Amino acid sequence: MVRAADAQRYEFVHALYREVLYGRIAPGRRSTLHLRVGEGLEALYAEQASQFASELALHFEMGGAWPRAIRYWRLAAENAAGRLAHRQAIPLLQHALDLVTNLPEADRGAVEMAVLERLGIFYLGLYEGRQAVEILEKLAERAARCGEIEIQVRALVYLVPVMGRFGAEPAFKLVDRVLPRNEKQKDPVLRAEARMTSLFWRMLASRWDARDIAVCREAFEEIHRSGARMAAASHAHELGFILWSSTQYREALRIAEENLPVLLEAGLMTPYLYLHLIQVWAYQFLGEWGSAVDALAAGIQMAEKNENHVNLCLLRSYLAFVYLDALNFEGARQICETMRPLIPEQDLAIRQLNLKLTGLAEAGLGNCERALELLLEARDSMYRDVM
Repeated sequence: MVRAADAQRYEFVHALYREVLYGRIAPGRRSTLHLRVGEGLEALYAEQASQFASELALHFEMGGAWPRAIRYWRLAAENAAGRLAHRQAIPLLQHALDLVTNLPEADRGAVEMAVLERLGIFYLGLYEGRQAVEILEKLAERAARCGEIEIQVRALVYLVPVMGRFGAEPAFKLVDRVLPRNEKQKDPVLRAEARMTSLFWRMLASRWDARDIAVCREAFEEIHRSGARMAAASHAHELGFILWSSTQYREALRIAEENLPVLLEAGLMTPYLYLHLIQVWAYQFLGEWGSAVDALAAGIQMAEKNENHVNLCLLRSYLAFVYLDALNFEGARQICETMRPLIPEQDLAIRQLNLKLTGLAEAGLGNCERALELLLEARDSMYRDVM
């Protein structure tokens, strides 16, 4: 029925034996055994326990040890994020969130908010806007009930870039929620962070404002002077975009090169993507197309590894744009035509961008009728989207 798996372990000859014998164990006894196995493995693995987080989480969950089960499911999610497998991390965090209801009410709030925040960050990194809004609004509501003003402001600030994609009015309404609450935060660095992000994305959703740009620059300097390296890196794309838009391309590149490794190490994929694109644009506007292509190739490889189809299509679109800038019209057309079937049906913005880039490539090749057809299709799609 059993056989030696190696020098220290045995295994069942067939999985059916294991299932039948496991089913015969009384539920109470089974729970006790899972707990004992989990505790034994936790002691055995000691400092390496996080590497076996999924196994430990399962035993502690089956043993009814909810705090430890949640802790190890969260660790398992972070392990997946460390491999840049954010899509694999999400169901692990969702499961941890489901288990939070088993905790006493007094312990539930802090754990629930921690899980919601990481879940929201992962959804943002995968451009899952609807899910991100749902999770982060839930986080803001829970934080308000718990009197956690810092977490509430942070949740709302996470949402500002998402709402900015829907136009100026949603962005303005959200920023109007953020700024009064932000003034209640005690930490000046946290206030500077929230102020910078809110005003930056409000400008992107509407128009440039010299006063808001000055406030953003001052806020970044305040964050940087504080020595909060991770916080500064998280806002580097905002400063980088301001520098790039001001034609300070070398300075934008310096900001990108300093902060991209920090963001990658922390697994903060949304600000990483934004800063990565600013790096590409800076190379492109400096005429260093080879460096722009190399940077995009690295980003595409990462998106493929993470199975992030939205980022993958976006980065390939910018690769086509670089090819257009370098007058390689055939190369740009091939990139666009190859990626078109891969664009998610619901992602109208990237689909429209693909049509426009393909149209420009066809025009460059002298295929004017085909170019006009594609550009008109893009225009009509944009009108339908607005309606």
